Amino acid sequence: MFNKIFPLALMLGLSLTGPAWSQPRGENFGKIDLNRDGKVTLLEMQAISRERFKKADTNRDGFITTDEVLELMPFFVRGQARQPVADYLKKQDNNKDGKVSLEEVLKHATLRFKRIDTNKDNVLTETEFKAIAGKMEM
Repeated sequence: MFNKIFPLALMLGLSLTGPAWSQPRGENFGKIDLNRDGKVTLLEMQAISRERFKKADTNRDGFITTDEVLELMPFFVRGQARQPVADYLKKQDNNKDGKVSLEEVLKHATLRFKRIDTNKDNVLTETEFKAIAGKMEM
């Protein structure tokens, strides 16, 4: 169960708190559909990514680290989540400086958006989201 929920939570912009942690794949679509029109635009996905980055950047230095992300998680999963979080952030760390900037997060959010948007109409439907979200390699 951890292996299915963890990548989706990260994919959604580091949404690793409370109820989002325990939800099955696809249930977070409504949380990123900010205007509730049944579809998600790139701007909505980026807005959520910005919000969650800000929440994760607890020391306000403009970067997120493994420790900051782990602090958002329930304490009882931090030990088993440390390496997957570190690996995920390493993939997002384009300049390999050991930390992830908002710019890097937004770049990866854009790439994920394009991968989920299978019909290439520049909006995500819940169907597209559910079909690919659980299959994506982070």
